[in-house]
Amino acid sequence: KPEEYVGQAFTCVVMEADAQRKNLVLSRRAVLEREREQAQRLLWDSLEPGQVRDGVVRKLTEFGAFIDLGGVDGLLHVSQLAWGRVKHPSEILREGQTVKVRIDKVDRENRRISLGYRDLISNPWEDAEKKYVPNSVWRGTVTRLMDFGAFVELEPGVEGLVHISELALKRVSRVSDVVKEGDAVDVMVLSFEPGERRISLSIRAVLKMKEAQVAEQEQSAQGEAAPEATAPEPPS
Repeated sequence: KPEEYVGQAFTCVVMEADAQRKNLVLSRRAVLEREREQAQRLLWDSLEPGQVRDGVVRKLTEFGAFIDLGGVDGLLHVSQLAWGRVKHPSEILREGQTVKVRIDKVDRENRRISLGYRDLISNPWEDAEKKYVPNSVWRGTVTRLMDFGAFVELEPGVEGLVHISELALKRVSRVSDVVKEGDAVDVMVLSFEPGERRISLSIRAVLKMKEAQVAEQEQSAQGEAAPEATAPEPPS
């Protein structure tokens, strides 16, 4: 709507000047583009790894999110969105959202910026060792199936492995015969290696524990139901 600009004053660039026809062709867009380029140069010069900046989510893709840092876009890879597994950035972010991001890498030659996000939020592994002690039982969700076992998420960002030998009381040939992705399962912590961020889990141990509890309850119930022994009658 050109009429909206009537009466406004602009700085413009002279694109053409025809003195004979007393005609000038001006461009406001050229000025805006120059200002944008200048702002981008200043921004690029100011960017350094380790800085934390506010940005706006401009676009979401399968592999990450493009964040507008004020005229320059940086890429926040999907692996840097959270400590847990993220299938799509839309699980964490939405377009137009303002977020704090950390600048991880600046490639001025190729005009690329790599961003981080998850390191700005608490790391669940910091307290995991104190929480997931051996022999404790937890409820988790199966996230991935492998030939050698199943990964179970105990909380967002913390996963453990149930080896195929620990999936059931009987011998298991295929992991998919016992569990599938999305299943909620009870697992026992067998071991925790904090340096490797590795937790070994067992469904089999929980099943054995439950079997023992049932057997104990049945034995206790049978003992309560047994008739009292009668004393023998004295000889006549």
